[in-house]
This record gives sequence, C-alpha cells and structure tokens, in this order.
Amino acid sequence: MSNIGILLKRHGRFRPDVEAIVFGEERYTFAAYNRRVNRLAHALRGLGIGKDDKVATILGNSLEMMD
Repeated sequence: MSNIGILLKRHGRFRPDVEAIVFGEERYTFAAYNRRVNRLAHALRGLGIGKDDKVATILGNSLEMMD
C-alpha cells in the first residue's frame, strides 16, 4: 500500500531531477522537495513529535502548505 509520502520518496530516488512542485516562481525537483520535507520531519522529531502524533496547521496558499 502506498501513500503520498511513499510516492514522493520513490520519485525522489528514481526521478530526482524532474520538477515536482511549481509555486509561482519557485520550482523544486523531486530530490530537492524530498530534502525539504525530510528537514521538516527531523525538526518535528526534535520537538518530540512522533509518527502517530497529530499536528494542526493554519496556512494559506503557500509552498509551506505542501510540506
């Protein structure tokens, strides 16, 4: 069974140079986006947030909403 996280990680490995996200003038390849998401995940873990914990966010339309 796959989820969006698994699919993005797989594309980061097998299609690293293909554009994954385009938001205005900002563009991220699958590899760059995967690194960005991993940094956020490690920061959340550093705050003590675990795999099954729930985190609420309030964001407008932004690149950060994709993370």
